Amino acid sequence: MEEIAVTLEDGRTVYMCTSSKNSEYNTVVRVCPNKFRAYWKREPYPLEPDLVFGGEKEWRQDYKFGKAERGFSFGKTNPVPLPRLIAKSKTEKVAVKEKGFLFSKVVGYEEVEQLHYVGLDDGITRTIWLLANDAKFIPVLCNKKQADILSQFAGYEEK
Repeated sequence: MEEIAVTLEDGRTVYMCTSSKNSEYNTVVRVCPNKFRAYWKREPYPLEPDLVFGGEKEWRQDYKFGKAERGFSFGKTNPVPLPRLIAKSKTEKVAVKEKGFLFSKVVGYEEVEQLHYVGLDDGITRTIWLLANDAKFIPVLCNKKQADILSQFAGYEEK
C-alpha cells in the first residue's frame, strides 16, 4: 500500500493511499486540478453533473462532503483511498505542415492519440473535497495504458 501526502493551499497535509483491491486500477498519477476539471467537464454522461459543472459552493453543499472532511481529518493514521479514474483517449488526424517562405502547406496527416475526457469510477466526494480545499495535485488510480496519456495531458508538474 503506497501512501501519498497531498498539500493543500492553506498548508495542511492530508494523506491518501492505494488501497484498491481492483487490479485494473494499479497505477498512481498525480493530476493538475485545473487540467483535471477541464477534462472532467468533457465527460459525456457524468454520474454527478451538478458536481462536475459546479464549483466550491456546490461541492461544499454535497450531502457527502462532511464525510470526506471527517475521513481526511484522521491524517496519516488512516489515509483516505485514492479515487479511481477512467481516462478516455481518441485518435485524431493532425495536419503535417511544411513551412514555405510566406505560407505553410499541408503535406500529409499523422494520427495522434489525445486525451478526450476523464471520469471517476469511484471517489467523486474525495475528489471534490481536494478541489474545494485547493490541493496542489490530485492523486488518482487508473490502469497503466490510461496513466501514460493522463500524465501527458493532465499530469501535475512540480514547480
